[in-house]
Amino acid sequence: MPSALSDVRSKALELPPTDRELLIHDLLVSLDDGEDTESNVEAAWAVEIARRSQEVHRGTAKLVDMDEALNRVRRTAEEGER
Repeated sequence: MPSALSDVRSKALELPPTDRELLIHDLLVSLDDGEDTESNVEAAWAVEIARRSQEVHRGTAKLVDMDEALNRVRRTAEEGER
């Protein structure tokens, strides 16, 4: 007889990716030991990383090569110094 964990895991894996991301976030936040800021930030990043990874795998992410990314960072830093 399957355990409750197996049942929940099976049902969770049937969810669409965005619903799984929300579930991940909710589960991570539920582990919070009272340290709202750090735990919530880590949970939010885990969800964001999962979302971005899905976009890359689906081919819907707009990718930028490293040289272009560094040029954008440098331009932004230079504008901030003015």
